[in-house]
Amino acid sequence: MPGLTIGFILPNSGPLATAAHIELVADHIERLGFDTVWLGDHIVMPRNVASRYPYTEDGAWPANPAFPSFEPIVTLSYVAARTTRVRLGLSVLVVPYRNPVATAKMLATLDNFSRGRLTVGCGVGWLEEEFRALGLSTFRNRGAVTDEYLRIFKVLWTERSPSFLGRFHEFADITCDPKPVQQPHPPLWIGGHTSAALRRAVELGDGWQAVRIDQPTFAACTQELRERAARAGRDPESLSISVRLVVDPFRAASEGRAPDPNDASAPLSGSPEEVAEKVRGYIQAGAGDLVFEFPRNRLTSMSAGLDIMNWIGEELRPRIQASSA
Repeated sequence: MPGLTIGFILPNSGPLATAAHIELVADHIERLGFDTVWLGDHIVMPRNVASRYPYTEDGAWPANPAFPSFEPIVTLSYVAARTTRVRLGLSVLVVPYRNPVATAKMLATLDNFSRGRLTVGCGVGWLEEEFRALGLSTFRNRGAVTDEYLRIFKVLWTERSPSFLGRFHEFADITCDPKPVQQPHPPLWIGGHTSAALRRAVELGDGWQAVRIDQPTFAACTQELRERAARAGRDPESLSISVRLVVDPFRAASEGRAPDPNDASAPLSGSPEEVAEKVRGYIQAGAGDLVFEFPRNRLTSMSAGLDIMNWIGEELRPRIQASSA
């Protein structure tokens, strides 16, 4: 597939989340020639979670609340200053967590300082306890809030004297400059694989990013996305399609067992060709952007994470690129 891009998640949360490790991985991503870096978004880590996590079969959240989580916009601003080439992504920004006007301003500022390298992954959020900790009563309406805030972003980024009257926020005749470097605005990639997320991607987004999703579900969602785009009068090819995949090539050897082919939530593991074949399935289903991450909650050292990054760069990437040319 021409234009295939490959990136990596920075460890801004979990047991390996330190400023030094984020610097180390960001430098290594640029050194290895990856195309993108990405950060997730949690402001607080509730110690008691009843909310269902959408990316595991049993709904259990694998994160440990005792570990830190660095704020993504601030962190990405630092990474922007530390790098020169890679695109900078939020995967994903939980849109309802922050005031939309302040968020639009921060993102436009980041796009300016990065010289137009920002991609904004956008999600509705899933963790009700985190909403409550932030003083937000909008969890039940988070989809509608996200839709409205995305519209606010676009108004602020594209109009000289923006005004907006919505259900959740309003303003009139203000100035919100500077505008983003990227015109009309940084790409908005909608995260999630529900029908609501796919609808949002077509109506309000520039792309779609799936997270920890098995190949059959990814293929079905890609087909639904394209059908929705066609019905809405959008060129399906105008929407970027991205998928986040956890890779742990040494997992089977370290645990003394073969990977379970029926475990859709398990990290991709196996030989370089075995993992490449799994990744090709996502590419054939429509993925033009791949975002890899190592299993942050399992690794006990940053050197193990760097080993996985090197393996992806040296063993996996050439096989993927050769089959996608």
